[in-house]
Amino acid sequence: MSGDEQKNYGAIYQWSGQARGLEELNVPVETLNRISPMYFLGNISAAVSIHHGMADALVPLDWSVTTCAQLTALGKNVECLYYENMPHTFYGSGDEEFIQNTVRFFNEHLSGP
Repeated sequence: MSGDEQKNYGAIYQWSGQARGLEELNVPVETLNRISPMYFLGNISAAVSIHHGMADALVPLDWSVTTCAQLTALGKNVECLYYENMPHTFYGSGDEEFIQNTVRFFNEHLSGP
């Protein structure tokens, strides 16, 4: 998803056939900004791994690319992986690759001493 909650709820509203997300979209933009992660990326101290299927028809690839660029510009430890031909929910060899990358990342960056 996006680091911008207004974008997220707008997408949820569309995906759900206008059944979800409208209440959140009706709050003041300042309120959504207070809970939008994109305004707090500077506070991140742990390594971050972002995975996105390049054939995702639900979440735009640009949302992950933008977040990766923002984290990189802030000097954060970020790994950004994009999977060709993978939709929103990975499957088959793409899912296996995702799991292997996630376990590797955890072991390299988050498992502790």
